Amino acid sequence: MLPPAGEPCYIGTDPAATERLLQQWRPYQAGFYASGTAALAAAVSAALAVRPGRRRVLLPGYGCPALVSAVLHAGGKPMLVDLEPERPWMQRAELHARLDGGVAAVVAVNFLGIPERLQELAVAAEAAGALLIEDSAQCFPPAGLAAGVADCIVLSFGRGKPVSLLGGGAVLCRDPALAAALPQPRPAGGRQRLRLKAAAYNLLRRPGLYWIPQLLPLGLGKTRFEPLAGIVALDESRRQAVGKAAADFLRQQPHGQRLVAQGPARVAGLTDVAAVCGGASRLLRYPLLAPDAATRQELLVALRQAGLGASALYEHVLPEVDAMPCAPLVHGELAQARDFAARLLTLPVHSGVRPRHVRRMQQVIETVLAASLPRWQGERKEKPG
Repeated sequence: MLPPAGEPCYIGTDPAATERLLQQWRPYQAGFYASGTAALAAAVSAALAVRPGRRRVLLPGYGCPALVSAVLHAGGKPMLVDLEPERPWMQRAELHARLDGGVAAVVAVNFLGIPERLQELAVAAEAAGALLIEDSAQCFPPAGLAAGVADCIVLSFGRGKPVSLLGGGAVLCRDPALAAALPQPRPAGGRQRLRLKAAAYNLLRRPGLYWIPQLLPLGLGKTRFEPLAGIVALDESRRQAVGKAAADFLRQQPHGQRLVAQGPARVAGLTDVAAVCGGASRLLRYPLLAPDAATRQELLVALRQAGLGASALYEHVLPEVDAMPCAPLVHGELAQARDFAARLLTLPVHSGVRPRHVRRMQQVIETVLAASLPRWQGERKEKPG
């Protein structure tokens, strides 16, 4: 059974590598936190501090529930924006309609390595007096780092993320005044035992053993809202290891991504989300859209039975996530976000994916789509226009 995402985690302390990484991030200044969610909460807190009187924060209607958790913890009011058709981007017209004098920040999410339209969003946010926060939890290096258009960039070093330390996150601030407004985190406590945790993680993510954590009550693959308990600092062991982990990740080649792009992603009937968005240099998972929700479910069942690491990711729009409080402000039906959530299928592209796995993925997908062809083609004919 293939894990759906993530690389093996090798934690090695290298202060010099971390210092080089901090230099590469300049002129952005970095603040380190115990999780990516805490890092986003810190960024939102800073945005609210430098934009007094503004509380609303614009978020995509489909995404990780940690987005809402971070905004709520910071004291902001999350407002959800629908998506563009068949894309993970916030809908342009709705975004502009929601950008007013009450909006403190726009959170632009880099979805599995597919960047948002940062230049366009930066112009729109600035015109409304709001800040732009790039959530790059699923991508490294951040798409907007070179251009420097985002006011803040949020990174995550959690399990299954591009640069993984099995925990941690960072906020990069372009403006020193914004960096100074970041909340002071509580000190990290307890002994981390990082090397032991990493060894156990690497062992259990092997295809021959991954069924074990799947059977344990760890909540793997479950999407659920969890409130952020507090903003805690990153422990020093992880902070000194982040530079080496980043360098190790950047040396890897995306062979799995190329294999999936050349095979399963080209099967007729599927929409290659990365391709329609203009491509992505490095994907955390390969996102595809099935022709309809029923076919997506059939594909998931067949691919999972074959042990090929397929996932539906979050499955629901944010207001419908399990345990989500009635806090997000929603205008409209989030119709495109619902369609995206119902049809999305992701395939693994990590270094454990081999050509034989990709050939099997393609065989399973072609078999399922051939069997469901009459149904979804008929549904498309019945749709107006």
